[in-house]
Amino acid sequence: MKNLKGKRAILYRRVSTTEQKKTGNSLNSQQNQLRKFCENNQMQIIKEFEEDHSAKDFNRPEWNRLVKFSKKNQKNIDFLLVVNWDRFSRNTRGALNAIEIFKDFNIEVNCINNWIEYLDPTQKFIQLMYLGMPEVDNEMKGLRIKKAMREGLKEGRWNVKQPNGYLPGIDHLGKPLMKVDPDKRQLLKSLFEIYSSGNYNQSDILKMKSFKCLKLTKSSLSRILKNKIYTGYIDVPAYEDEPKQTIKGLHEPITDLITFNKIQDLL
Repeated sequence: MKNLKGKRAILYRRVSTTEQKKTGNSLNSQQNQLRKFCENNQMQIIKEFEEDHSAKDFNRPEWNRLVKFSKKNQKNIDFLLVVNWDRFSRNTRGALNAIEIFKDFNIEVNCINNWIEYLDPTQKFIQLMYLGMPEVDNEMKGLRIKKAMREGLKEGRWNVKQPNGYLPGIDHLGKPLMKVDPDKRQLLKSLFEIYSSGNYNQSDILKMKSFKCLKLTKSSLSRILKNKIYTGYIDVPAYEDEPKQTIKGLHEPITDLITFNKIQDLL
């Protein structure tokens, strides 16, 4: 590492969520490490930036302010420092673009725990590895979550946003198990029965005062009438070599299959 004495730096620290910012110590830890590094290397801290935002891209409020500040004050800044490269970005292409933007400002982006010597061509490969690892980690986490949610569906557990008429809930094992909204149970049951009679169309139902509290729109009513979830069943979409499946859900149904099938014929 070259002599950094007297160099001027802006510091950037980041966490992913508001919860981390409020309850974790990551931001404080990053702050302490960055300040200690500058103190040990006799560097001047020009300004510090921190935020709680995803690093999947650079569309971050505090980051945008950092870029504007850097552009305006580029003659007085030598470095942009982060603790680890995953605090900078979890998007390899975006990170490389950002580094080039700061290069145009004559500001070097670097990481105090994995320092890059930009004059050494072999270090470019190492930097690509540092920048790529967080992106790969993100994709692996996403894949694990997707598979876990799919396994939940196959168990009969609806584990995404609850449809109108259901509330979030858990069972005795602490696993997701949505509950019927007691205030909407009978209304939705009546809605299915009235439409299945064939005497009313969707426009008629939208005008009925008894259903106003459901806050229905033309599109939301159509989604409800077509959603098998209300019969107690869950459609598990096809994935890789697994075909589409229909699973008996663990949640309580609001209508029955006979009524639901009548509705599908009418639709």
